[in-house]
Amino acid sequence: MATKSNSKRKRFSKKNKRDWRKHSNIKDIEDFLEEQRVQERTGGLVAEKQDEDLFVVDNKSSSEKKEPEKRDKYAFRNRPLRTYENLKPNPHIPPVPKAKARGDKLNRSANTPRQIERMNGILPAREIRKLKVAAAARQKRKDVIDEEDKMNGQLPESYDLWGEGPKEVIPAKLKNADHHFLLYTKRVRKRVPGSYHIKSSKIDAVEIVDPGASYNPSFDDHQKLLRKALDEEREYIKDKKIVDSWSKGVKKWRANELQENYLSEMSAGLFEEEQTDGTEKKKEDGEAEEEEEVEEEEDVPTPNPPTTAESRKTRQQRRKQAMIQAAVSTINETGHDPSSRTAGRGAKMAKKRQNEVYRVKALRKEIKKQKEKIAARREFKTPPVDFKLSTELVGSLRQIKPEGSMLRDRYKHIQKRNLMEARIWKSGPKRSLKDCVKRGHEEFKE
Repeated sequence: MATKSNSKRKRFSKKNKRDWRKHSNIKDIEDFLEEQRVQERTGGLVAEKQDEDLFVVDNKSSSEKKEPEKRDKYAFRNRPLRTYENLKPNPHIPPVPKAKARGDKLNRSANTPRQIERMNGILPAREIRKLKVAAAARQKRKDVIDEEDKMNGQLPESYDLWGEGPKEVIPAKLKNADHHFLLYTKRVRKRVPGSYHIKSSKIDAVEIVDPGASYNPSFDDHQKLLRKALDEEREYIKDKKIVDSWSKGVKKWRANELQENYLSEMSAGLFEEEQTDGTEKKKEDGEAEEEEEVEEEEDVPTPNPPTTAESRKTRQQRRKQAMIQAAVSTINETGHDPSSRTAGRGAKMAKKRQNEVYRVKALRKEIKKQKEKIAARREFKTPPVDFKLSTELVGSLRQIKPEGSMLRDRYKHIQKRNLMEARIWKSGPKRSLKDCVKRGHEEFKE
């Protein structure tokens, strides 16, 4: 005996419209609507049709019997051969898809208003401009081709070979270089700015070396080169002496002296009773040492004299003095001689000189324009002159020893022409090294 299942029917919440649609059974409504759609597609709704459209009246009697068809005895002879059945279309195989002609697509797309306007010759202003530019370019290329054809047929003018001077014969291709470029590249040559053809520096790309640097120079040229190198060396020694004189008055402390000085400063006042006797002796020794140091310092020339509060100038006085000095220097550079004043023209020249003072800025700008311009933050320093002494000169290139470096000379010359900024070598920070001893080497450690 079969028992009924005790499973309960599932219940769902139909609080919201979304849940109602999800859990409601509307299959019968969907079937009804689908049947209505089928009826509308196949001739209209059945309920709205009349009886004549739905039913047919049978006028034939049922007593009439159909005569049986006579079968032909030899009908099989007229039957088509089985070999020709492969040529007949198979209803189970779909037909080959036919590609749609592109003309049909164009005809369909021509129905849009834009296509209709284009067919009638109405185009946007942007396309009209493009067409005009293209037409002008085609005409220009055609003119160039015609001109080239004419030029290729021309011959250079004849001239007397033994006359005063032959006329300059310019080939036809060089006469119209831009047309030649357009003819073969089909593009117009771009215009470059005028500064493109101007050199960035007036210095020659290859600087001619001093004739005294030759491997077999003349005596005068070699002496001039040596004199030039001597002047450079003297200037270098002079600058070095000035720098060394500044550091002469500064006392150099050793490491142990710095440590003792640090300990004495840090422990000052802590051990007064113990150091009463020792401090007096140290003071006496210190005073004697200071006197000796003062005597030594008196001999050393200081770079600047000591200044006091009375001798110290104000900012306004220093600025005025600098302006006067600059005016004097500019007057000397421009060729004006301030000492040529006479008693009769004293007031006039004084006024003129006063005006020169106020023209300091303008004169500075004029002088600055004439000076070499610096293209980098650091000023370019000319490298020392490469030279050889008279005893080192050899008359052949095989025995001569090269001096200097060609790569360094080219590098410095590029900086001199302002093609590259002047640079200095910067080494990285010095890292503190840590000594580590391997385990196997610990026995041999000192």
